[in-house]
Amino acid sequence: MKPLTGGDLDLRLSAGTSRLGPVVLQDLAASVLVRGGTIEASLNRAGLQGGTLKGRVALAPAGADGDETEVKAQGSFDRLDLGALLIDLGQTRWVLGGTQGQFALESVGRDAASLTEHVGGRATIAIDDGAITGLDLADVIQRNGAVAHGALARRNGRTAFERAAVSIRFADGIGEIGEGFLRAPALAASLRGQVFLAERRFRARAELTPRVAGGAEAPRAGNLFEIAGPWNAVTVRPASRDEPSAAPDHWDGKVPLQGPLRQPASVGLPPAARAYAP
Repeated sequence: MKPLTGGDLDLRLSAGTSRLGPVVLQDLAASVLVRGGTIEASLNRAGLQGGTLKGRVALAPAGADGDETEVKAQGSFDRLDLGALLIDLGQTRWVLGGTQGQFALESVGRDAASLTEHVGGRATIAIDDGAITGLDLADVIQRNGAVAHGALARRNGRTAFERAAVSIRFADGIGEIGEGFLRAPALAASLRGQVFLAERRFRARAELTPRVAGGAEAPRAGNLFEIAGPWNAVTVRPASRDEPSAAPDHWDGKVPLQGPLRQPASVGLPPAARAYAP
């Protein structure tokens, strides 16, 4: 970062509307400060899809020769329409609801790869009065862990929930999901697992449990699922309670997903099929 810190800079930015790639920000106020070999960039406020963002990133030389970079980042967001943001990013709008969260991360390294390998900190995210589209988790419980096939089931499937939240603590580039849960009128779900930043890989175990009248969890055991694989090709399969939770990334009979929901078009099609329309 030495070529970027040869002088001092105090830059203040404000804009009614600005664009960062596919994302449009409203009422932006930001600043960049370069002084004493350090860089500090602050997002004092910004509006994004009905929500507000705030954040700060600081870079400073580290190591015996100053050839490493120490990065500290923190931020928060509130009332963000996550479904609309997913559309802006070119993804499927598979989750709806006002989203809030915060993060505080830090790392030291010579380049982007080594910085990723040494990330530490924490992050939390929560959604209130939201919904998952394309999947009916209550129906999955009724089917004893099986997902209904077909485009119609995916189009009509929906799981409304009261609250969903996940907290992750990072150390050496690995995030441990300490608490992940979803509460819906007819069911509850829990999530435990790990996120591997350098390998861009995910591994976790989820459990679905029906809820009885009054909102309590049903006494019978729920359905377990192993979720694993690279971020762009996550796979899900039913799991048994007596098998280790640290499952490999690929299994026979796996159900590939794009995001957490989509089944591939090839499922159930003859090998000679040249096209598919859901």
